[in-house]
Amino acid sequence: MLEKIRNYLRTHLHLWNRRREKAWAGLSVLVFPEMSSAPPTRIRINYYILFFVAALIVSVTLSGAVLWIARQFQTVQSVSAIEKRKVLLSNFHLLLTEKRALVERSRDQMEAFRELSWKDSSELAEFIQQRVRSAPDTEITPASRLEHDLVALRNLTQESNIILGTAAHHSLHMIWNRAYLSWVMPRGRPMMPGIGSISSGYGGRKDPFGRTMEGEFHTGIDFAAAPGTPIIATAPGMVMMTVNDGNSGYGRYVRIHHAFGISTLYAHCTELNVEEGQRVDRGDVVGFVGKTGSATGYHVHYEVRFGSEPGRNPAPFISLK
Repeated sequence: MLEKIRNYLRTHLHLWNRRREKAWAGLSVLVFPEMSSAPPTRIRINYYILFFVAALIVSVTLSGAVLWIARQFQTVQSVSAIEKRKVLLSNFHLLLTEKRALVERSRDQMEAFRELSWKDSSELAEFIQQRVRSAPDTEITPASRLEHDLVALRNLTQESNIILGTAAHHSLHMIWNRAYLSWVMPRGRPMMPGIGSISSGYGGRKDPFGRTMEGEFHTGIDFAAAPGTPIIATAPGMVMMTVNDGNSGYGRYVRIHHAFGISTLYAHCTELNVEEGQRVDRGDVVGFVGKTGSATGYHVHYEVRFGSEPGRNPAPFISLK
């Protein structure tokens, strides 16, 4: 039994020694001292160590090359990004200049709208100037160019919001009101073109019936025409009153309400062609020429009124086209 154990240990010890010799296999370098009889020094270099050193050198070299290439690529990208930013900044400045020109054009248009809607157009410029904070006047350097453009863009945005948001709203709203007022405003004669003639104007005149020596104030304009001549509305509106009493001062007459308190009256009709509450357009026939009421001949008495005030001079409205 002991013999078997000795053989087993001897065999495995021999294998261990062979493996150890193989593991330390490599190169041996003998170093002989010069001018000396001393024995040479033996330096053993293992193959694994040689492989490790060679692998380390190759890996360091490759890593350095990769890092150098990556650094060069990053530099190229940085230069390209800087060039792109330069182009963007240049385009931004040009775009800002273009937008400033557009805002100036918008300002001119708003002032034109304001002139159409209201004569005092200076109010718009003062309104914008009070609300826009202009950029400070400082020397522009390449470093402050972007900051200056950003401040200008902020002020430009604020100004455009004021012009297009507030001023445009009010100006266009006023233009709309003026357009609507022009649409509902009485215009022209209460008869077809070329028919009838003015027989009595607006203002003071002698009493045609001779009832007073002081005369009377005529609150409208009389248009003489043949009996039965159509009388037309001078503006769109709604019939607010019709009187068929031929013995009243106005005789048979029609009163039409237009808008903004404006109304027109057509008196001394021989016959009415509309009813109360009826909507009429400009040029619709509302009655026919007669001489009912206090009239000395066939004509239509035409008045323009504002609210409950007496009739105003219709001549400016008749001259409107």
